[in-house]
Amino acid sequence: MGYDIFKQGLYEFVYTRYLDLRDTMIEFQGEFDTKFPEMVIYDGVFPSDIFIIGRDPGEQEVRKQKPFVGDSGMLLRNALAYAGVPSEKTFITNIVPFKPKDNKVFSQKVRDEFSTVVKLEIQVAKPKYVVTCGQEALESIIGKFGGGILRKCSDNLFIPKTIKIAGGIHTFNVVPLPHPSYFIRRGVTQNKFVENDEFNSLVISKLKKLADNTTLVQNISNDTKIKDNESKSTLRASSVFGKHISYQKESGIESKEIIMLDEDSKYIVGFDMNKLNEEHRGKFMDISSLIKSGDLNYAFRKYLKEKIVE
Repeated sequence: MGYDIFKQGLYEFVYTRYLDLRDTMIEFQGEFDTKFPEMVIYDGVFPSDIFIIGRDPGEQEVRKQKPFVGDSGMLLRNALAYAGVPSEKTFITNIVPFKPKDNKVFSQKVRDEFSTVVKLEIQVAKPKYVVTCGQEALESIIGKFGGGILRKCSDNLFIPKTIKIAGGIHTFNVVPLPHPSYFIRRGVTQNKFVENDEFNSLVISKLKKLADNTTLVQNISNDTKIKDNESKSTLRASSVFGKHISYQKESGIESKEIIMLDEDSKYIVGFDMNKLNEEHRGKFMDISSLIKSGDLNYAFRKYLKEKIVE
């Protein structure tokens, strides 16, 4: 299924999957809000180092077709910005993409079924951090727990979680947060939250730690030139999802992602990488044809040919 996400495109893949799930849950149709039937899928960049997961969208999210844009969502978004969490490294979604009737919590069965999509996205993207907002979102990732969400958030900065992926395992840190609506009900607003001690303790402090731990990876701009004889530069492949082909300065500058290969190193996936032509971004390409094309500069074509393609 990971291959299907990239081949079909994430949006089309999850959109179809969500519709199929809802159509098969005939006995649970009464839980869905028929006044706001549209689904709200995701916002941000995929794949990303940071996943932010909520429970389900509200009325404002459905109207704007974007998660976390109501009062609670904007409180979280402003907190992320205040803490320095890079928006270009985040992927925001919900366990269930549909609004529940009367804003009630979806049944366990509904949440379990829809959480399979989010879990697949995590398997494919292999994020470093998964931020969960509220008890239902956290339980969908780590399973049932006792003591309540506030205690879980107070007792745990990060919760390590290991999952099986194609070819091995992946461990990431779950960052449990109370749902921002908890603070909204206590008078915290999206523009005035810094002075709230509880919000600072349970949210801001964790997000700052996450931001500090996150390595910012930037794309090389189109005007960057890479030469074979550039002694202070190296080209390397690292195992993330298959392999990332990166450009790294030995002077200590962070590595800069260019392209991503599938796990068999047979296809290339381009996202927002400047080294790929616009028409190829987000699509699978056969590496052998890419090597012959002019879409990558000579150094990368040579590297692919010598190190990846036999």
